[in-house]
Amino acid sequence: GGRRGGGGGGGQGGRLMTSEERDKGLVKRSVWVTYGKALGGGALLALLLAYSLSQALNLGASFWLTQWAADTLHQGSDPWLYVAVYAAASLAAAAVIWVRVVVVALACVRAGRRTHEDVLSAVLASPMSFFDTTPLGRILNRFSTDLQVVDVQLRMTTQALGLCVFNLIGTLLLVVANAWQISFGLLPLGVAYLVVARYYRASSRELQRLDSVSKSPIYAAFSEALQGATSIVAFGATRRFGLEARQRLDANIKVGFATAAANRWLSVRL
Repeated sequence: GGRRGGGGGGGQGGRLMTSEERDKGLVKRSVWVTYGKALGGGALLALLLAYSLSQALNLGASFWLTQWAADTLHQGSDPWLYVAVYAAASLAAAAVIWVRVVVVALACVRAGRRTHEDVLSAVLASPMSFFDTTPLGRILNRFSTDLQVVDVQLRMTTQALGLCVFNLIGTLLLVVANAWQISFGLLPLGVAYLVVARYYRASSRELQRLDSVSKSPIYAAFSEALQGATSIVAFGATRRFGLEARQRLDANIKVGFATAAANRWLSVRL
């Protein structure tokens, strides 16, 4: 949640409706803490164990393949011991991955439900001045687009983050264990990645906020058009409303294009 509704205190500058504000800079630590609490401490611990165990099993299976290739146990023409151990490790890793996916799904569903309940309680407990100064489209945006991010995108992002982090750790351990000389090149490579990531995140973070903010006028105009359809037709304002709706949609699409371009910029450089 990088935006503030701006309830209360309307009428400034002769305007009743307040302008939607957005945060700038890094996402506050309180946001991450709130989402972590919504996921639940037990779910976070279970995810940590599941990711660690699955990565350990994958590394173990890869190590066992090297032992098989070198025939360390001198099995000769009877490879069934190698096959049995490798199959057991692979099946165990698959089972742990399945458990991990289920835990992530359940935890994210619970986080989405808790977030929705908190947002709904905050809206229902708001004074009448909040509804007088906040467009309906802005409220709809919070309950639709923003909660969709919590329900869907954060679930996929959580899985991808855990997978990338533990795969990176496992790969680095495996590489350093077999060729420790390569560790001298990891530090400058890590610094280069950090510089590129910080540059990208600063732009991507603001583009995500602009994308969410630019959707509120679309929802507001659509709800107004539905409620006042007869008046729009009676006063011959159909063309004007259609033009304004296209302009709002174009503004949102421009932000989406910039977001896609920034993503491609990062992919090319990585």
